[in-house]
Amino acid sequence: MQVLLFAFVILLVIIPGLVYINFSDSTKKDEGGVLLENKRIFGPEVNENMINKNLPLLLSKAIELQSLKSTTKQEVDLLRKLKDDERIMELMPKSISKKTQHMNMKPLLLILGHMFRCPAVKDPVLQESYDAIRKLLPSHIALLMGVTQELQGMAARGQSPKRIPGKILELINTFQQYFIQGLWYGEDPLL
Repeated sequence: MQVLLFAFVILLVIIPGLVYINFSDSTKKDEGGVLLENKRIFGPEVNENMINKNLPLLLSKAIELQSLKSTTKQEVDLLRKLKDDERIMELMPKSISKKTQHMNMKPLLLILGHMFRCPAVKDPVLQESYDAIRKLLPSHIALLMGVTQELQGMAARGQSPKRIPGKILELINTFQQYFIQGLWYGEDPLL
């Protein structure tokens, strides 16, 4: 009797509990390991008027990237140095709005620093965050492409008032290529 009770506890309580604990967060992430909650951030921002200058800001709003906080004074000084770069300053939000009021600017500065090849992003103080940006951003760009394709499909079925032209997918794809290469638009020596 005790053996049956012991087997019952193991088979119906312990094993399902371990499975639940190990796989409970898998429904919250896509196959690239990106939180699906980011769709709620990207979806409202995707529209037919998107331009390449808006993509770094949009992608830096991702939940995983917003968790990258500055911890030391050296980090803050390096980020300030990045922000003072004329090319980066041009792409920073000019005014504080509801969407950017509580936003962590570190991911945006690291994305732009990478694309403009600023030496400050390769400083050992920022290395961990910089590596996280380079690792996570391609998956976030893929999620953004997926959201855009979903919106296109919904519009084709008449389920969404948003009409997203193909040029937006092309824009996102081009941005991904430039990010991977560490270039900004117009800086490619082969074009």
